[in-house]
Amino acid sequence: MIYFSPAKINIGLSVLARRPDGYHSIESLLYPVPLHDLIEIQAIESETNRIDLRLSGCPIEQSQPNSINKAYFQLAQLFSLPAVRVYLHKQIPAKSGLGGGSGDASTFLKAMISQFKLKLKEGQLFDLALQNGSDCPFFLQSQPAIVTGRGEKLEAFTPILNKLFLVLLFDEKGISTREAFESVQIQPYSPKLADLLQEPIESWRDQIFNDFEAYAFRQMPELLAKKQSLYEAGALYASLSGSGSVVYGIFKTPPAKTFKTPHWKGYL
Repeated sequence: MIYFSPAKINIGLSVLARRPDGYHSIESLLYPVPLHDLIEIQAIESETNRIDLRLSGCPIEQSQPNSINKAYFQLAQLFSLPAVRVYLHKQIPAKSGLGGGSGDASTFLKAMISQFKLKLKEGQLFDLALQNGSDCPFFLQSQPAIVTGRGEKLEAFTPILNKLFLVLLFDEKGISTREAFESVQIQPYSPKLADLLQEPIESWRDQIFNDFEAYAFRQMPELLAKKQSLYEAGALYASLSGSGSVVYGIFKTPPAKTFKTPHWKGYL
């Protein structure tokens, strides 16, 4: 069976405080995007608790443990798992701010539980996902949600982008999330994001911001140029997603402009 792991964009991202546990308190709307990584899981004849992960598609760093491997061995601490061969085809670029690795981990956890009929206690799946990353719990449902805390507190939010058109502009370079958080300037408290999102989307440009943009645009000035190109093409709203390095634009209809940079586009 093939499982589809979606991307997400951040609409607004405020870093509110540095926490004693080393994380940061944030506020953001996470919104699922119909751009997916593809995951296939096959049981194989081998010793138990063994995973053979095979990668294709967008390149990812292999110096760090893959989130799917990590998720597998989390489950292996709780169950005697069959050996599996996992094919991961990446369409979501790494370090893009689209949540690809987090989504892969959460989708894989759900797939393993379903495919091999594993029984977890209430709340246990959420806890396993959170161990993989602060935004992993969001991908267990992949429905629009306002996230607070370190990103693990989710409040369901009404879909507000239905029938609007989305353009993602990619960059081959990635931005380190850790370095982005270290460099961000904590801003004074601003009006609640949920209230601002009720305003017409055309007003978001002057009211809803991503606190990582200043750092990302210093590191990669071409990202600022891409954001400006989206507005020039008629975007209602444009922003960096997460800590980058993707900028996106939301349009009423597909833009007439052709973007030379690698991109994805489609309706939400």
